[in-house]
Order: sequence, then C-alpha cells, then structure tokens
Amino acid sequence: LLLEYNADPHRCDKNGKTASELATDAKILRMLEKSKSSFEKDETSFELILQSNPKIFVHETGWKNKKKITAKELREFKKKTNLNIISSIKGADVLIARKEVVSEPHQFIFLKALYSNVWILSPEFLEGKPATECFLEVFDNCPKRAIEDQARGENDRPFEGLKVFVAKDVSAGVAKGLQDIFKEAGAETLRREPRADSDTVQADQSIIEIGPNFQYTHWVVTDKKTTKVGKVACVSVKWALDCLKMRKIVNF
Repeated sequence: LLLEYNADPHRCDKNGKTASELATDAKILRMLEKSKSSFEKDETSFELILQSNPKIFVHETGWKNKKKITAKELREFKKKTNLNIISSIKGADVLIARKEVVSEPHQFIFLKALYSNVWILSPEFLEGKPATECFLEVFDNCPKRAIEDQARGENDRPFEGLKVFVAKDVSAGVAKGLQDIFKEAGAETLRREPRADSDTVQADQSIIEIGPNFQYTHWVVTDKKTTKVGKVACVSVKWALDCLKMRKIVNF
C-alpha cells in the first residue's frame, strides 16, 4: 500500500535495513524492484529540470540581513561565489528566499515563481547545499510538489476551467497581481462581473482541474462580504490567495 502512494523503496528502518533486505515474499520483492525502477526514474527527471548553472534571483528575504543589496554588493557576491545571479525574478530558474516571502508585501514574487516552474529554495543553496534539500518548506511543501508535478507532466495549470473577476473594491496593485497569477495558473480572467442568474454562467460546463467536484466555476474576488449563489462565488482576497499558494481549493 505504501509503495502505491510513492513511498521511497530505498528507505531503511531504525536498524538500517531496507525493505528488500527484510522481505521474503516473492510477490513483494517483485513489487519492490518495480517500485525502485519507477522511483529512480522519477527522481532523475525531477533533478534534471534544474539545469546546470541556473539563473538565480535572490529575493531580499534571502540575504542574511533580509534587505535588498546594492548593485555593487551583488557584483561582489557574484564574483565571490561564481553563481549566475540575476537582478529580477523574470527569467529566473531559482528563487532564493525565506518563509517571509509568502506574506505581504512579497507574496506575488512567491506566486510568480510557484506558477512559472521556478525552484523556490532556501539560502542554504547559496552555500553549496544540494537543491533537492533546500526547498522552502511552506504550505505542505508546496514549492517541491509543484516541481514534482512538472516533472511528471501533471497539474501545470491547476486552475484550468475557472473564470475569475476581480472586483473594483480590490486595490489596483493586488488586482493586477491576482489577474496575472490566475492567468499563469490556467484560469480565465473576466472584464465583466458574472451574475448568478446569467444563462451564460448557468450553461457553462467547465470543470476546474484542481477541484472537479467544486461547484463554483466563476469567482468574484472582493474585499466585501462573501456570498455563494449558483455557480458564482464571491470570495475574499485572502481566500483566493490561500488557494493560489496551496495550489488547491481550501476550505471557505
């Protein structure tokens, strides 16, 4: 059962023994060998996603003093480490940050990386620690799960099928950030607010990839009171951001 849920077949028990060394049943041994082959293939493809000499963007939370550094300091750091560090998240393969990056005012940097197949790693990566050991462990290790999904060719656009309208009461900066991220996540952004009794809305047969049983295919993201009618849900900005950060529909 554990093997069916992608457990590592190489793991040892407290005495240092692997499952292969402990198993005696021929059927289980065959399952272990098959699982090892599949697991190693997945791990290899997973690691190959991060190219050699990756482009690295170090967010301000990733530096020791958690502040932006000057252009001169950046040049000196690049020279000292010989790392391919760039000055923007655009085009980056790796985002270096600490857990604060998931909160305001940094959260859209985190989301941009999460939906652009960028590895989101802790500062230990700059010190030579392997990338696969440096994933930023936030939201049930979502940054790692996103890259694993990409390696398997799964869930690249998890909000496919969703239509989103950002209400005018949301501040311009947050509205723009939400629209950009929802597009990258596969959702369609609307210019007009969807109405619960609209024939177009009611006839829409979309299925949200991230939650096929979720009945609301249209969201109005607002700072006002939330309501849910028909296929239209008025949802809070915070809840919409929580769903994006977790890459799934979370409880209202």
